Amino acid sequence: MKVLMLLSNPFIVDPRVYKEAKALTKAGYEVTVIVWDRKGEHLEEEIIEGIHLIRIHNQGLMRFLPNDLFRNPLWWRKAYKKALELYKKGNKFDIVHCHDLDTLQAGVWIKKKISVKVVYDAHEIFSYMLEQSMSPFIVNFSNRMEKRLINYVDHIITVDDGYAHYFKKLTNCPIAIVRNCKSLIVPYRPPSSKNFT
Repeated sequence: MKVLMLLSNPFIVDPRVYKEAKALTKAGYEVTVIVWDRKGEHLEEEIIEGIHLIRIHNQGLMRFLPNDLFRNPLWWRKAYKKALELYKKGNKFDIVHCHDLDTLQAGVWIKKKISVKVVYDAHEIFSYMLEQSMSPFIVNFSNRMEKRLINYVDHIITVDDGYAHYFKKLTNCPIAIVRNCKSLIVPYRPPSSKNFT
């Protein structure tokens, strides 16, 4: 089976996505990740530990827009076109795995075009995250966008029970929890002293 992931960062900086992609390759899946490398610091295409990476750089109009809020629709369009190009060249992926809301629109366009399954991996509740830096208009827009797009999602992955509860209010699709926890290097041993440290 083949999985296409969409990610709005250059992949190198996102351990959660790397771990998921690596776990999928170990399970026998063929994984391609289309990523947005805003600064153009990494190769446009490379393979890292069996994971095929295709990076979209800010080119053309994307370079001249004032910020990522305005670049996002162009990123969605470029990711969508690149996915269709890969599909036509024989990379017949079965699943589009969208990491966060800023990739979900492209994933839904792909689903509508070639009838694949969409997994929405919600690392956070996007509109809550935007409240810190964006106007209420943008926050409300992203909230409405998520509620609309989630109707096309076949499965949700999120990071904890609170997030799962939030998404259960929006959809009846299955929800899985994959926590952002590191593996323990040394097994935990309770302290031998009863004194609180």
